[in-house]
Amino acid sequence: MCNVKTASLEELQAPLWSSRESDWNDTWKVNVNAHYFLSVACLKLLVAAGEMDIGDGRTGRDEGRGVVVITSSCASMHNCTNIDLTPYAASKAAIDHLVRLLACKYAPWYVRVNSINPGFVPSKMNPVNDGNNQFANLLKAMPAARIGRSGDIGGAILYLCNEAGSYGKRPSDVTPRGQCFKFLLQELSSSGLWN
Repeated sequence: MCNVKTASLEELQAPLWSSRESDWNDTWKVNVNAHYFLSVACLKLLVAAGEMDIGDGRTGRDEGRGVVVITSSCASMHNCTNIDLTPYAASKAAIDHLVRLLACKYAPWYVRVNSINPGFVPSKMNPVNDGNNQFANLLKAMPAARIGRSGDIGGAILYLCNEAGSYGKRPSDVTPRGQCFKFLLQELSSSGLWN
């Protein structure tokens, strides 16, 4: 990848052409279309989970049932210029907006739609444990001053899927909360649900 601040037009354009249309289409299908169609297909089940009588005059909604949690990425919120993540970052930005749209559409049926935007977590796409990691300098800037762990993501999702994470001023308010991973970890720790 070139330095976008100093590159000539030709130097900038060459790596951008390395993204094939099929890369964009495949990324979009997995990161956007799949979440949309799966949530639509499960909508009646999500409504039923929230309306389920669980005894003592309570419904599933009282325990946080009937929720969609979509994993986005911190790549949706910043401009990464040292490598080309354009298809991936654009698809994750689309997810952030899709969450807001679905949250508003599903709200009349009390189905909550949330997202989390994890940072640097080990994966094949993000080998953060590799000594030659291109993101190594950024790890020190993370709120926890470390790479993420699977428990961090799992804990955030558990929080959003249960009674502790079921309250908001309006359904679309859960999106900013999902984007503030540090806030979620603090809430999880203080609620005793996760340590």
